[in-house]
Amino acid sequence: MPSQRITARFSSRWMTDRRLRDILAFERSLHPGMIGQDVYKLLSQAVFGGDHLLTDRERFRRELAAEWNSLPEDVAEGVPPLQVIDPEGLTARIHMVPVKRMGTGLNELTAFLAGQELKRGAREKITALWRSFLDSVRDRDPLFDPETLASFEPGSSPLHHSIEYGFASYRICNDILSERSVSWLEERGILLPGQ
Repeated sequence: MPSQRITARFSSRWMTDRRLRDILAFERSLHPGMIGQDVYKLLSQAVFGGDHLLTDRERFRRELAAEWNSLPEDVAEGVPPLQVIDPEGLTARIHMVPVKRMGTGLNELTAFLAGQELKRGAREKITALWRSFLDSVRDRDPLFDPETLASFEPGSSPLHHSIEYGFASYRICNDILSERSVSWLEERGILLPGQ
């Protein structure tokens, strides 16, 4: 009989793999043209959050305002205001078009996002998530054709999505389950997963 530790590790890994497949399936439904580079960007954001943008908070505020003020009105429906992107359920993308449509103002979004704590992810975690993704492709449970991965070599986090990915306008919330985040999201009628 397997020890409890081995059983727990297997169960935890299976749940992580299952959640990762669900996250990637939903992402693919929003962006059918996504390629390996886009998967790696999502996984990198799941691990490191928006830390690279938050190192210069004044620049973060300026860039968010510029993007907010140029958002198109005619983007596809079906994009949720909140999209969980990590298997632990902590990190999410806040999609700006639906949030703006719901009545959130630029100043309140900026204050919320620019005031969040850094995530401080670990490089080992991105390696493990990428390996799990590649295993799912190899195990013939592919959301992605292995040939689409051939041209992408993960290294450091890509700065941009691929052209194939299509339009996206979001910012990362590093911890949607923090007291501050839950309060902010609930005040705006943005549901957390499971609500």
